Amino acid sequence: MFCLVNMGNGMNWVTFVSNASNYTKYYGFSPLLVDMFALIYMITYPFVCFPQSYIIDNVSLRWGVII
Repeated sequence: MFCLVNMGNGMNWVTFVSNASNYTKYYGFSPLLVDMFALIYMITYPFVCFPQSYIIDNVSLRWGVII
């Protein structure tokens, strides 16, 4: 389950970044703004991943997936 959650998170990020040019075109955002929005995921990932791993291992799978 942990691998499934990480795979889903990674796929969302990769999908978002590959469509960045479409977001700049359709929504009128600058490419820098779109890239910074994608960077938020990379910055917050370590802060969420480690507590999520601890909760999955020690508390319950349900709460780990919710987080």
